Amino acid sequence: MNLGRTLGRLRHPVTSARGLVRRLAEGRGLPAGRTADARRLLAHALAGEDRVLVLGPAGVVRQALPTAALDVAGTNPHQRDVTVVSAAEGEGSLPRRWRCVVVTDADPAPGRLRAAAGAAVPGGALVVVGPAADRVVDLPGTRLERTARRGSVQVVTAQVVP
Repeated sequence: MNLGRTLGRLRHPVTSARGLVRRLAEGRGLPAGRTADARRLLAHALAGEDRVLVLGPAGVVRQALPTAALDVAGTNPHQRDVTVVSAAEGEGSLPRRWRCVVVTDADPAPGRLRAAAGAAVPGGALVVVGPAADRVVDLPGTRLERTARRGSVQVVTAQVVP
């Protein structure tokens, strides 16, 4: 164990506890809280999906779909979970090959949403998790299917139209 890390935890117990709770929620799945709400909503919205592209943190999607193959977009090819190296900004930045694309960024930029919609095949699903999920309604090339809310978490599902 690193002595500096141990001393830091002793000096800042509140910060250490907050980090521990965040890691537990993303990794193992606490039964309550924002991550649990998102996990339940995603599990319902994505039932039956076997391959998903994730733009943003993938922890909650991994919990919701433990048997699905996840492709995670990112710019660092050395990160363990990144399988698609792309900034995912703007239309055409990702190939059009996934039946389901999930955006988990807390506040995705409009270019990120356009990239997500462009990565889904026609008839595929675009799922946005979080408070900024209402922006999907205004996204050209998509048709709103359903909106689900649980606590402070909102999941919007849209279909990509040809």
